Amino acid sequence: TNITWSAQQHNVTIYVNDSAGNLNSSRISFTIITADTTSPSVTINNPLNQIYKTTSFTFNVTTSDSGDFVSNCSYSLNSGANNFTMTNASTSPNDWTATNSTVNQGSTTTTFYCRDSNNLLNNTEKVTFFVDSITPSINITNPGVNNSNTTDTGLDINFTVNDTNLNQCWYSNDSYTVNRSTPCGTN
Repeated sequence: TNITWSAQQHNVTIYVNDSAGNLNSSRISFTIITADTTSPSVTINNPLNQIYKTTSFTFNVTTSDSGDFVSNCSYSLNSGANNFTMTNASTSPNDWTATNSTVNQGSTTTTFYCRDSNNLLNNTEKVTFFVDSITPSINITNPGVNNSNTTDTGLDINFTVNDTNLNQCWYSNDSYTVNRSTPCGTN
């Protein structure tokens, strides 16, 4: 038969009889479900789009899927240069986590990949964050000796600083009542 079944439960009884009038029937029940064509939704919990002072991270997403379950999640750093598997938390079937203690300094873009039991993939969720875990270095070059004595009341204080991501430099006098901004680099 050419019947288009709607998405619901169906009960079908088939009847048959022969020329002597013997009747028999058989019944079957089945459910037509709507095919899943939607990939899982993914919410990024960590990391966020901000600056971090560490290279160690917990990558965490929450997933949901209509009718199916999410079968696996992973993430990549910087366009797939490094790919990592995430584990599903036993306390929540929608919570996926991975740790990484070797994230590089600077800007990193993470793409998350989560696939449901129908093999539908969500790879649209990305986050970019910045890592700067290195403390700036300071080298005072003048006066050259700490706790030195001088009669020069116009003594210049010279220093050099070094950091990939310098933001600002300043110095304070003995009482810390005067803070003066100065260009970063060599002074």
